[in-house]
Amino acid sequence: MLILLDCRPLLAEGLDSERTRFIFSAAAALSRDKAVKWLFLADQSYQPHLIPELAGSSVLVHRAFPGRMGWRIWYDRLIPRLARKHKVDWIMLTGGIAAATRGGSGAARNDSGSTRTIPQCLWMPEKANPVEGKGYLSLYTGRLRESLSRAALLFCFSAADKSWLEGQVEGIDPAKFEVVSAWPSEVVAPLSSAEKEVIKQQYTAGKEYFLVDVAASDEEGITQLLKSFSLFKKRQLSNLQLILAGRKPSPESELSHRLETYKYRQDIHWCEPEDAENRLTGAAYALLFPFERKTLGIPVLNAWKAEVPVIIGKGSGFRDWAGEGVLVAEKGDPASLAGHLMAVYKDEELRKDLIGKGCSRVAVYSAQETLAEIAAALSREPGSQYRGSI
Repeated sequence: MLILLDCRPLLAEGLDSERTRFIFSAAAALSRDKAVKWLFLADQSYQPHLIPELAGSSVLVHRAFPGRMGWRIWYDRLIPRLARKHKVDWIMLTGGIAAATRGGSGAARNDSGSTRTIPQCLWMPEKANPVEGKGYLSLYTGRLRESLSRAALLFCFSAADKSWLEGQVEGIDPAKFEVVSAWPSEVVAPLSSAEKEVIKQQYTAGKEYFLVDVAASDEEGITQLLKSFSLFKKRQLSNLQLILAGRKPSPESELSHRLETYKYRQDIHWCEPEDAENRLTGAAYALLFPFERKTLGIPVLNAWKAEVPVIIGKGSGFRDWAGEGVLVAEKGDPASLAGHLMAVYKDEELRKDLIGKGCSRVAVYSAQETLAEIAAALSREPGSQYRGSI
Protein backbone atom coordinates (compact mmCIF):
# COMPACT_ATOMS: atom_id res chain seq x y z
CA MET A 1 0.00 0.00 0.00
CA LEU A 2 1.35 3.42 -1.00
CA ILE A 3 0.07 6.46 0.91
CA LEU A 4 0.68 10.12 0.14
CA LEU A 5 0.93 11.84 3.53
CA ASP A 6 0.55 15.63 3.55
CA CYS A 7 3.11 16.80 6.11
CA ARG A 8 2.69 20.54 5.62
CA PRO A 9 0.19 21.04 8.50
CA LEU A 10 2.35 18.85 10.75
CA LEU A 11 5.49 20.84 10.01
CA ALA A 12 3.52 24.03 10.68
CA GLU A 13 2.46 22.67 14.09
CA GLY A 14 6.02 21.64 14.92
CA LEU A 15 7.60 18.48 16.30
CA ASP A 16 6.52 19.47 19.82
CA SER A 17 2.88 18.97 18.85
CA GLU A 18 1.41 15.79 20.31
CA ARG A 19 -0.63 15.23 17.15
CA THR A 20 2.46 15.55 14.93
CA ARG A 21 4.33 12.99 17.00
CA PHE A 22 1.26 10.74 17.09
CA ILE A 23 0.79 10.69 13.31
CA PHE A 24 4.48 10.17 12.57
CA SER A 25 4.60 7.36 15.16
CA ALA A 26 1.62 5.71 13.47
CA ALA A 27 3.29 6.07 10.06
CA ALA A 28 6.49 4.46 11.35
CA ALA A 29 4.61 1.54 12.91
CA LEU A 30 2.50 0.93 9.80
CA SER A 31 5.64 1.01 7.66
CA ARG A 32 7.30 -1.55 9.91
CA ASP A 33 4.40 -3.89 10.63
CA LYS A 34 1.95 -3.51 7.73
CA ALA A 35 4.23 -3.04 4.71
CA VAL A 36 2.92 0.47 4.08
CA LYS A 37 5.12 2.74 1.96
CA TRP A 38 4.90 6.49 2.29
CA LEU A 39 5.31 9.53 0.09
CA PHE A 40 5.82 12.37 2.55
CA LEU A 41 4.77 15.69 1.01
CA ALA A 42 6.44 18.77 2.53
CA ASP A 43 6.85 22.43 1.70
CA GLN A 44 10.08 24.44 1.57
CA SER A 45 10.31 24.50 5.38
CA TYR A 46 11.34 20.83 5.25
CA GLN A 47 14.57 19.74 6.90
CA PRO A 48 15.68 16.09 7.04
CA HIS A 49 15.28 15.74 10.82
CA LEU A 50 11.63 16.86 10.69
CA ILE A 51 10.28 13.73 8.99
CA PRO A 52 11.14 10.14 9.97
CA GLU A 53 13.26 8.06 7.63
CA LEU A 54 11.31 4.90 6.82
CA ALA A 55 12.29 1.99 4.61
CA GLY A 56 10.83 2.26 1.12
CA SER A 57 9.55 5.79 1.69
CA SER A 58 10.55 9.13 0.17
CA VAL A 59 9.97 12.85 0.64
CA LEU A 60 8.49 15.15 -2.01
CA VAL A 61 9.33 18.81 -1.42
CA HIS A 62 7.25 21.45 -3.23
CA ARG A 63 6.99 25.18 -2.89
CA ALA A 64 3.98 26.42 -0.92
CA PHE A 65 2.51 29.86 -1.41
CA PRO A 66 1.48 31.88 1.66
CA GLY A 67 -1.99 32.77 2.82
CA ARG A 68 -5.41 31.26 2.24
CA MET A 69 -4.92 31.14 -1.53
CA GLY A 70 -1.65 29.28 -1.05
CA TRP A 71 -3.44 26.58 0.95
CA ARG A 72 -6.12 26.31 -1.74
CA ILE A 73 -3.49 25.73 -4.42
CA TRP A 74 -1.86 23.13 -2.17
CA TYR A 75 -5.07 21.17 -1.66
CA ASP A 76 -6.86 21.70 -4.94
CA ARG A 77 -4.04 21.49 -7.48
CA LEU A 78 -0.80 20.09 -6.10
CA ILE A 79 -2.06 17.15 -4.03
CA PRO A 80 -4.48 15.75 -6.65
CA ARG A 81 -1.79 16.04 -9.33
CA LEU A 82 0.83 14.23 -7.24
CA ALA A 83 -1.62 11.54 -6.17
CA ARG A 84 -2.43 10.68 -9.79
CA LYS A 85 1.18 10.93 -10.91
CA HIS A 86 2.47 8.50 -8.30
CA LYS A 87 -0.59 6.19 -8.42
CA VAL A 88 -1.03 6.16 -4.65
CA ASP A 89 -3.60 3.99 -2.89
CA TRP A 90 -4.56 6.60 -0.29
CA ILE A 91 -4.21 10.34 0.22
CA MET A 92 -3.78 11.09 3.93
CA LEU A 93 -4.41 14.73 4.83
CA THR A 94 -3.42 15.99 8.26
CA GLY A 95 -5.15 19.37 8.44
CA GLY A 96 -8.76 18.17 8.46
CA ILE A 97 -9.26 19.60 4.95
CA ALA A 98 -9.98 17.43 1.90
CA ALA A 99 -8.37 17.95 -1.49
CA ALA A 100 -10.44 18.96 -4.50
CA THR A 101 -12.06 16.22 -6.56
CA ARG A 102 -12.64 15.87 -10.28
CA GLY A 103 -15.42 13.32 -10.41
CA GLY A 104 -15.33 10.38 -12.78
CA SER A 105 -13.65 12.29 -15.61
CA GLY A 106 -10.70 13.22 -13.44
CA ALA A 107 -10.15 9.90 -11.76
CA ALA A 108 -6.85 8.14 -12.17
CA ARG A 109 -6.48 5.12 -14.44
CA ASN A 110 -4.73 1.94 -13.46
CA ASP A 111 -2.40 -0.17 -15.60
CA SER A 112 -5.29 -1.90 -17.38
CA GLY A 113 -6.80 1.45 -18.39
CA SER A 114 -9.88 1.24 -16.16
CA THR A 115 -10.90 4.13 -13.95
CA ARG A 116 -9.48 4.07 -10.42
CA THR A 117 -10.47 6.33 -7.55
CA ILE A 118 -8.04 7.43 -4.86
CA PRO A 119 -9.74 7.69 -1.45
CA GLN A 120 -8.95 10.46 1.00
CA CYS A 121 -8.28 9.97 4.70
CA LEU A 122 -8.49 13.02 6.98
CA TRP A 123 -6.83 13.50 10.36
CA MET A 124 -8.97 15.99 12.27
CA PRO A 125 -7.58 18.54 14.76
CA GLU A 126 -7.23 17.68 18.46
CA LYS A 127 -10.56 19.43 18.95
CA ALA A 128 -12.79 19.12 15.89
CA ASN A 129 -14.86 22.21 16.76
CA PRO A 130 -12.33 25.03 17.15
CA VAL A 131 -13.20 27.93 19.42
CA GLU A 132 -11.81 30.41 16.91
CA GLY A 133 -11.66 30.20 13.14
CA LYS A 134 -8.84 32.59 12.30
CA GLY A 135 -6.15 32.01 9.69
CA TYR A 136 -5.80 28.38 8.69
CA LEU A 137 -8.77 27.42 10.87
CA SER A 138 -11.05 29.70 8.85
CA LEU A 139 -10.29 27.56 5.78
CA TYR A 140 -10.89 24.43 7.87
CA THR A 141 -14.28 25.60 9.14
CA GLY A 142 -15.30 27.03 5.78
CA ARG A 143 -14.65 23.74 3.98
CA LEU A 144 -15.60 21.37 6.76
CA ARG A 145 -18.86 20.03 5.33
CA GLU A 146 -17.46 19.38 1.86
CA SER A 147 -14.35 17.82 3.42
CA LEU A 148 -16.49 15.44 5.48
CA SER A 149 -18.45 14.49 2.37
CA ARG A 150 -15.34 13.92 0.25
CA ALA A 151 -13.45 11.84 2.81
CA ALA A 152 -13.63 8.08 2.74
CA LEU A 153 -12.15 7.87 6.25
CA LEU A 154 -11.86 10.33 9.13
CA PHE A 155 -9.71 9.91 12.22
CA CYS A 156 -10.74 11.95 15.27
CA PHE A 157 -9.64 11.80 18.88
CA SER A 158 -12.79 11.59 21.01
CA ALA A 159 -16.37 10.33 20.93
CA ALA A 160 -17.53 13.92 21.49
CA ASP A 161 -15.68 15.04 18.34
CA LYS A 162 -17.17 12.15 16.36
CA SER A 163 -20.67 13.09 17.46
CA TRP A 164 -20.13 16.76 16.59
CA LEU A 165 -18.67 15.96 13.17
CA GLU A 166 -21.53 13.60 12.33
CA GLY A 167 -23.93 16.45 13.01
CA GLN A 168 -22.33 18.69 10.39
CA VAL A 169 -23.58 16.70 7.37
CA GLU A 170 -27.07 15.26 7.32
CA GLY A 171 -27.12 11.55 6.64
CA ILE A 172 -23.35 11.10 6.69
CA ASP A 173 -22.18 7.50 7.02
CA PRO A 174 -21.03 6.89 10.65
CA ALA A 175 -18.72 4.13 9.37
CA LYS A 176 -16.46 6.84 7.92
CA PHE A 177 -15.35 7.81 11.41
CA GLU A 178 -12.68 6.13 13.48
CA VAL A 179 -12.03 7.37 17.02
CA VAL A 180 -8.37 6.79 17.84
CA SER A 181 -6.73 7.17 21.21
CA ALA A 182 -3.26 8.31 22.12
CA TRP A 183 -1.17 6.15 24.40
CA PRO A 184 1.21 6.93 27.25
CA SER A 185 4.94 7.09 26.72
CA GLU A 186 6.64 3.70 26.87
CA VAL A 187 9.42 5.09 29.09
CA VAL A 188 7.05 6.37 31.80
CA ALA A 189 6.90 4.31 34.99
CA PRO A 190 6.27 5.04 38.68
CA LEU A 191 9.34 6.55 40.33
CA SER A 192 10.92 5.20 43.48
CA SER A 193 11.02 7.34 46.61
CA ALA A 194 14.74 7.92 46.05
CA GLU A 195 14.18 9.07 42.45
CA LYS A 196 11.43 11.44 43.57
CA GLU A 197 13.66 12.88 46.25
CA VAL A 198 16.41 13.68 43.74
CA ILE A 199 13.96 15.56 41.53
CA LYS A 200 12.44 17.48 44.46
CA GLN A 201 15.89 18.47 45.66
CA GLN A 202 16.68 19.79 42.20
CA TYR A 203 13.56 21.89 41.76
CA THR A 204 11.98 22.64 45.15
CA ALA A 205 14.70 22.08 47.77
CA GLY A 206 13.19 18.72 48.66
CA LYS A 207 9.60 19.90 49.17
CA GLU A 208 6.46 18.33 47.69
CA TYR A 209 4.92 20.18 44.76
CA PHE A 210 1.94 20.47 42.47
CA LEU A 211 2.82 20.56 38.77
CA VAL A 212 0.59 22.62 36.48
CA ASP A 213 0.64 23.02 32.71
CA VAL A 214 0.26 26.74 31.90
CA ALA A 215 1.50 26.59 28.31
CA ALA A 216 -1.95 27.43 26.91
CA SER A 217 -3.01 29.93 29.54
CA ASP A 218 -3.08 33.69 29.30
CA GLU A 219 -1.97 35.96 32.15
CA GLU A 220 -5.48 36.16 33.59
CA GLY A 221 -5.69 32.36 33.76
CA ILE A 222 -2.39 32.15 35.64
CA THR A 223 -3.60 34.91 37.97
CA GLN A 224 -6.69 32.81 38.80
CA LEU A 225 -4.43 29.80 39.39
CA LEU A 226 -2.33 31.81 41.85
CA LYS A 227 -5.51 32.80 43.69
CA SER A 228 -6.36 29.10 44.04
CA PHE A 229 -2.88 28.37 45.35
CA SER A 230 -3.17 31.25 47.84
CA LEU A 231 -6.44 29.85 49.20
CA PHE A 232 -4.81 26.44 49.57
CA LYS A 233 -1.77 27.85 51.38
CA LYS A 234 -3.83 30.00 53.76
CA ARG A 235 -6.07 27.12 54.81
CA GLN A 236 -3.46 24.37 54.98
CA LEU A 237 -0.40 26.29 56.18
CA SER A 238 1.62 23.88 54.06
CA ASN A 239 5.09 24.28 52.56
CA LEU A 240 3.91 22.52 49.40
CA GLN A 241 5.27 24.21 46.24
CA LEU A 242 3.86 25.01 42.80
CA ILE A 243 5.83 24.37 39.59
CA LEU A 244 4.51 26.08 36.46
CA ALA A 245 5.37 24.35 33.17
CA GLY A 246 5.51 27.05 30.53
CA ARG A 247 7.40 30.08 29.35
CA LYS A 248 8.30 32.46 32.16
CA PRO A 249 6.63 35.88 31.66
CA SER A 250 8.76 38.76 30.46
CA PRO A 251 9.93 41.20 33.15
CA GLU A 252 7.79 43.94 31.58
CA SER A 253 4.52 41.95 31.73
CA GLU A 254 1.73 42.64 34.18
CA LEU A 255 1.95 39.07 35.45
CA SER A 256 5.63 39.49 36.27
CA HIS A 257 4.82 42.60 38.32
CA ARG A 258 2.07 40.71 40.15
CA LEU A 259 4.47 37.90 40.98
CA GLU A 260 6.89 40.36 42.55
CA THR A 261 4.31 41.16 45.24
CA TYR A 262 2.68 37.71 45.44
CA LYS A 263 2.70 36.52 49.06
CA TYR A 264 3.86 33.01 48.18
CA ARG A 265 6.27 33.97 45.40
CA GLN A 266 9.06 31.97 47.06
CA ASP A 267 6.98 28.83 46.57
CA ILE A 268 6.51 29.36 42.82
CA HIS A 269 8.93 27.78 40.32
CA TRP A 270 9.02 27.75 36.52
CA CYS A 271 10.17 25.01 34.18
CA GLU A 272 10.16 24.34 30.46
CA PRO A 273 7.20 22.23 29.19
CA GLU A 274 9.52 19.44 27.98
CA ASP A 275 10.91 19.06 31.51
CA ALA A 276 7.39 18.49 32.82
CA GLU A 277 6.81 15.77 30.24
CA ASN A 278 9.74 13.78 31.56
CA ARG A 279 10.74 13.52 35.20
CA LEU A 280 8.74 16.26 36.88
CA THR A 281 5.36 14.59 36.37
CA GLY A 282 6.48 11.40 38.09
CA ALA A 283 7.61 13.21 41.24
CA ALA A 284 4.62 15.56 41.52
CA TYR A 285 2.09 15.33 44.36
CA ALA A 286 -0.56 15.95 41.70
CA LEU A 287 -0.70 17.12 38.08
CA LEU A 288 -3.00 20.08 37.34
CA PHE A 289 -4.52 20.70 33.91
CA PRO A 290 -6.98 23.56 34.56
CA PHE A 291 -6.59 25.21 31.13
CA GLU A 292 -7.66 24.13 27.70
CA ARG A 293 -4.93 23.59 25.12
CA LYS A 294 -4.29 21.54 22.00
CA THR A 295 -3.56 18.09 23.35
CA LEU A 296 -4.46 14.46 22.84
CA GLY A 297 -4.35 13.86 26.59
CA ILE A 298 -0.91 12.28 26.66
CA PRO A 299 0.17 14.25 29.78
CA VAL A 300 -2.82 12.83 31.68
CA LEU A 301 -2.10 9.30 30.46
CA ASN A 302 1.54 9.67 31.50
CA ALA A 303 0.51 10.92 34.95
CA TRP A 304 -1.83 7.96 35.42
CA LYS A 305 0.93 5.57 34.35
CA ALA A 306 3.34 7.28 36.79
CA GLU A 307 0.71 6.87 39.55
CA VAL A 308 0.18 10.61 40.02
CA PRO A 309 -3.31 12.08 40.73
CA VAL A 310 -4.76 14.48 38.16
CA ILE A 311 -6.97 17.56 38.50
CA ILE A 312 -8.45 19.10 35.33
CA GLY A 313 -10.69 22.04 34.44
CA LYS A 314 -14.34 21.47 33.60
CA GLY A 315 -13.93 22.77 30.05
CA SER A 316 -11.01 20.47 29.30
CA GLY A 317 -11.13 18.16 26.31
CA PHE A 318 -10.16 15.31 28.66
CA ARG A 319 -13.54 15.39 30.37
CA ASP A 320 -15.36 12.99 28.06
CA TRP A 321 -12.83 10.16 28.44
CA ALA A 322 -11.09 10.73 31.78
CA GLY A 323 -14.12 9.52 33.74
CA GLU A 324 -13.62 9.13 37.46
CA GLY A 325 -9.85 9.03 37.10
CA VAL A 326 -9.60 12.80 37.68
CA LEU A 327 -10.99 15.56 39.87
CA VAL A 328 -12.75 18.31 37.92
CA ALA A 329 -12.53 21.97 38.96
CA GLU A 330 -15.12 24.55 37.90
CA LYS A 331 -13.82 26.84 35.19
CA GLY A 332 -12.91 30.34 36.40
CA ASP A 333 -13.57 29.49 40.07
CA PRO A 334 -10.38 29.69 42.17
CA ALA A 335 -12.20 28.27 45.21
CA SER A 336 -13.17 25.12 43.30
CA LEU A 337 -9.59 24.33 42.31
CA ALA A 338 -8.34 25.22 45.80
CA GLY A 339 -10.87 22.78 47.27
CA HIS A 340 -9.53 19.96 45.11
CA LEU A 341 -5.95 20.82 46.06
CA MET A 342 -6.90 20.61 49.73
CA ALA A 343 -8.78 17.35 49.21
CA VAL A 344 -5.83 15.65 47.51
CA TYR A 345 -3.47 17.01 50.18
CA LYS A 346 -5.58 16.06 53.22
CA ASP A 347 -7.35 12.89 52.15
CA GLU A 348 -4.83 10.12 51.57
CA GLU A 349 -7.61 7.63 50.76
CA LEU A 350 -8.93 9.94 48.03
CA ARG A 351 -5.43 10.26 46.60
CA LYS A 352 -4.97 6.48 46.57
CA ASP A 353 -8.40 6.07 44.97
CA LEU A 354 -7.53 8.51 42.16
CA ILE A 355 -4.23 6.73 41.56
CA GLY A 356 -5.98 3.37 41.41
CA LYS A 357 -8.65 4.59 38.98
CA GLY A 358 -6.03 6.26 36.83
CA CYS A 359 -3.96 3.08 36.65
CA SER A 360 -7.07 1.11 35.64
CA ARG A 361 -8.01 3.56 32.92
CA VAL A 362 -4.53 3.95 31.43
CA ALA A 363 -4.28 0.19 31.03
CA VAL A 364 -6.81 0.31 28.17
CA TYR A 365 -4.76 2.78 26.12
CA SER A 366 -2.41 0.70 24.02
CA ALA A 367 -0.24 1.68 21.08
CA GLN A 368 -0.70 -1.78 19.57
CA GLU A 369 -4.50 -1.58 19.74
CA THR A 370 -4.68 1.94 18.29
CA LEU A 371 -2.31 1.09 15.45
CA ALA A 372 -4.30 -2.05 14.67
CA GLU A 373 -7.48 0.06 14.44
CA ILE A 374 -5.78 2.50 12.06
CA ALA A 375 -4.47 -0.31 9.85
CA ALA A 376 -7.88 -2.03 9.76
CA ALA A 377 -9.61 1.22 8.81
CA LEU A 378 -7.20 1.79 5.91
CA SER A 379 -7.85 -1.75 4.69
CA ARG A 380 -11.60 -1.24 4.39
CA GLU A 381 -13.27 -0.39 1.09
CA PRO A 382 -14.71 3.16 1.01
CA GLY A 383 -18.43 3.26 1.83
CA SER A 384 -21.19 3.93 -0.66
CA GLN A 385 -21.48 7.59 0.39
CA TYR A 386 -17.86 8.35 -0.50
CA ARG A 387 -17.76 11.11 -3.14
CA GLY A 388 -14.10 12.05 -3.09
CA SER A 389 -12.74 10.64 -6.34
CA ILE A 390 -9.31 11.93 -7.31
